[in-house]
Amino acid sequence: MEYNKSFIETLVTIIILFSAIELISPNNSMKKYIKFVLGLILIVVMLNPIIDFFTEGEDKIVSTIKEYEGILSTDTETSSDVAASNEVEDVFIENLNKNSATELAEKFPDYKFVCDIDCNIDLNNFSYDISHAKISISTNKIQEVEKIEKVEISNDNKTNSQAYSDDEQKILSYVSNMLGISEDKI
Repeated sequence: MEYNKSFIETLVTIIILFSAIELISPNNSMKKYIKFVLGLILIVVMLNPIIDFFTEGEDKIVSTIKEYEGILSTDTETSSDVAASNEVEDVFIENLNKNSATELAEKFPDYKFVCDIDCNIDLNNFSYDISHAKISISTNKIQEVEKIEKVEISNDNKTNSQAYSDDEQKILSYVSNMLGISEDKI
């Protein structure tokens, strides 16, 4: 861009200079020779960038292309590394959920399981830390609708611990052992 700007400035300067020379030149037989010489100089000035391009232009183009390739490759490498890392983490979590649900279904065939496990994955050390596991349980059997007990809402800050049935407690213990986490995280 800078090269084009300097070429245009030079061309305009030469044209203005030649116009001034033509105005002050006398109106005799010399005028046509002066116009001829000025025309030749103008042609040389216009051909100069083309000659420069063929002699030194290749090196300039190659260096500019390499510079742009360097910029693009660093941006592409960092963004592709992050994208690949995120994709690996997503696939790992998806497989962990599927494998956990499959293993639970094999151990407890009367139930259907859907697992949603939140974990932090360290790909450098090939380790993961499960922060929370949400496991939805449904039965394969058709059950009768049970009568709902009356719900009382109070302003007490007491927390009611969730009571699990025997099967649910067995599943909870199994998941805790299977994933190696405490039952509080499930």
